[in-house]
Amino acid sequence: MEIEERNEGDVAVLEVRGSLMIGSEVQAFHAHVKDMTERGEVKVVVDFGHVDYCGSVMLGQLTASKSSLGEKGGDIRFANVAAKLDALLRITGLRGVFEQFGSVDEAVKSYAGA
Repeated sequence: MEIEERNEGDVAVLEVRGSLMIGSEVQAFHAHVKDMTERGEVKVVVDFGHVDYCGSVMLGQLTASKSSLGEKGGDIRFANVAAKLDALLRITGLRGVFEQFGSVDEAVKSYAGA
């Protein structure tokens, strides 16, 4: 798994590549989000356009990230969610928990109204 971070205004965009299934991948994502939060970057968009698969452990981490970012006045939103991940979110009941957008641009712009 690789994470590339860029900022669009006050929104941090994380472009994730690869799979998000095993412990080391989930831990790396968690560490990255924790570091961002400590820097005061609490508006986050995760671009899933290049993610092969996301496992249930990662869904737990995404939920925890949403909670910790929310405590700081931020949020985590998804862009380019593939059909497999969307199905997993639906099956687990998390589809309504995370805002999803068809593009990174749409997700970033959604923070303007927040």
